Amino acid sequence: MTRYELGRWTRAKAGAAGWPPLDACFFGAQVESKALAAHFPLNSKHLDAPKVLVKMEAYGKSYYHAESGWWRVPNVRPVSLLPISREQAAEVMQRASQTAAAAERGAAAAAGARAPWLPC
Repeated sequence: MTRYELGRWTRAKAGAAGWPPLDACFFGAQVESKALAAHFPLNSKHLDAPKVLVKMEAYGKSYYHAESGWWRVPNVRPVSLLPISREQAAEVMQRASQTAAAAERGAAAAAGARAPWLPC
């Protein structure tokens, strides 16, 4: 389990001076709705635990998977938290789906300026 602290950088456990291995990276999306749609593995110890969205700053040599729209980043710093209940998730999904569609159609520069959201 990875522990996060607001304002403090968390680094990948491997790949310090170069490209980090994919399995050491943190997953992130650039819009809330994408992060809310994340599927946790069925064998996850925290599958039924309460969820939050963590707005992160990220830096380092990162990977972007164009087909899925997910980023894998080696260094993250939590900026803010957004607790999610089932009711809140429905609200956020509805609101974020509109902005997600606009962000995906938007220019790469505009999308790159947004902080990623990581499901936790």
